[in-house]
Amino acid sequence: MTTLMVRDSAGLSAKDTDHPEYDRLTGLLNREGFAALLQSRMQTLKKQSVIHLDFEHFGLINQKFGRETGDYILRNTALRLRRLLGNQNSYCRPAGDEFLILINASKKEDLLASAYDIQVALERPFQIGSQQISLSANIGIARCPLDSDNIELLPDLAECALRLAKSRQEPVAFFSREFHTEMTRTLDVEQALKSAIQKNELEVFLQPKYCFKSGDIVGFEALLRWQDTLLGSVTPQEFVAVAEHSMLGQQLDFYVLRTVSELIAERKDLGLFTPPISINITTGHFSDPELTGNIFAILEAAGVVPTDIVLEITEGVLMESDGQVAPNLRILRESGFAIAIDDFGTGYSALSYLKFIPATELKIDKSFMEDIESEQGKTLISIIINLAKTYNLAVTAEGIETEAHHTLLQGLGCDYGQGYLLSRPLPAQCALHLLPPSPAPRQLG
Repeated sequence: MTTLMVRDSAGLSAKDTDHPEYDRLTGLLNREGFAALLQSRMQTLKKQSVIHLDFEHFGLINQKFGRETGDYILRNTALRLRRLLGNQNSYCRPAGDEFLILINASKKEDLLASAYDIQVALERPFQIGSQQISLSANIGIARCPLDSDNIELLPDLAECALRLAKSRQEPVAFFSREFHTEMTRTLDVEQALKSAIQKNELEVFLQPKYCFKSGDIVGFEALLRWQDTLLGSVTPQEFVAVAEHSMLGQQLDFYVLRTVSELIAERKDLGLFTPPISINITTGHFSDPELTGNIFAILEAAGVVPTDIVLEITEGVLMESDGQVAPNLRILRESGFAIAIDDFGTGYSALSYLKFIPATELKIDKSFMEDIESEQGKTLISIIINLAKTYNLAVTAEGIETEAHHTLLQGLGCDYGQGYLLSRPLPAQCALHLLPPSPAPRQLG
C-alpha cells in the first residue's frame, strides 16, 4: 500500500496543484488535504491553532463582476496570506471563499495580532483593471489544547467560532463552548423538526377566544406543541425560531393550515358549527408569490372556505417593502379571509399603516397586561382600542390572567379576550368540545 506524504502548499507549481489533495485554483490544500495534514501531525502538534476566515458578501462579487474576477480575488487572497504569515504555517481553501490556516500560535494576544494583520491585508483593495474591489473578512479561531486536544477537531471548532463572529457582527471570535452547545442544539432541533413535519408528529392545540359581551366562544387560535422522542418537550419559541431561520417556516404554516382545515371539515361532516380558527403566518411568507395559490389549494382539498379561517400577521408584515406583500394580503382579504394583526404594539410604529392594510382585527399583545392596572397602562390600552375602532377593527386582548384584567378590558370596550383566566390552550378535540352542539350553517353553491 502506498502512503501519501502530505506537504504544505506554499510555492507549488501548476503541476503540483493537479494532486487530488490540493486546490487547483489557489495551490493551497483542499479540505481532504488539510485533514490528512492534521492527521499526519496529530502526535507532534502542540499549542497550535486553526483560523477559519471568509469574506462578507463574496457571492455578490461573482454576480456583479463575473466568476473570473472572483477567482482572481481568491488566488490573490492565498498569495497575501502566505506572504503575510510565511511558510511555517499551513493553508487550505476548503470551499468557496473560505480559508483555513494552521498557525503556530496559541496565545490569545498573538492570535489577535495575526487576525488583525490578516484583516488589514485582505481589506487592501484588489486592483482589477481600473476597478478597485474592497472586501471585509470574518475570522473564527480555535486553539489546541485549550479548545480541544484533538487537532483534527479544530477546523470544525474554528468554523463554529466564525459563526459566532458573524452572529455578534464582530470581525473576530474565539471558539465558545456555550455557543457550540447552542449551535448543536439548533441543528438537532432543525433535523428533528423536519422529521416531525413529515411524520405529522406536531400537535395542534386551540386556545378559545371569548366575547366580552356574551361570554361565548367566538373563535380559536391554533398553536403548535411538540413532544419529541429524543429532545423531549420543545417550546414553540424555540422551534418556531429555528424554523424561520432554516426555511421551515412555510412548512409549519402549511402544516397548521392543513391540520386546522381537516378539523373544520370533520365537524362539517358531522353537521357541527365551528367558529373561525386563527392561524399565524410567518412574516417572510407573505413575500412568496405562490402563497395565495398554496393556501387556496389546501382549503379546497379539505373542503373548507376562507371564512372558516382567520390569518394572523405581525406588524413586521406591515413594514415589508417587498412588492408581493400588499397584493397577497389584498387577494386573501377579497377572497373572504379575515386578517388579524397579531402582537400589536411590540414591533414597529405601524399606526399609519392601518389605513392601508385590509385587516379586520387587531390583537393587543399580552405584554400590555403587565401594566393595565396602572393609570398609564390603562390609558395606553384605551388609545389602542379607540384607534382600532377608528379603522373599524375588532379588538382582541391576549394574556388575560386575572379578574382585574377582564374587568378593565371590558370597561374599555374591548371586543374579545384570550388568556389563562378564560382558558389555556387545549388539545384540539378537547377545545372543540367546549362548543355547544350548534348545527353548521348550510353552504351555498
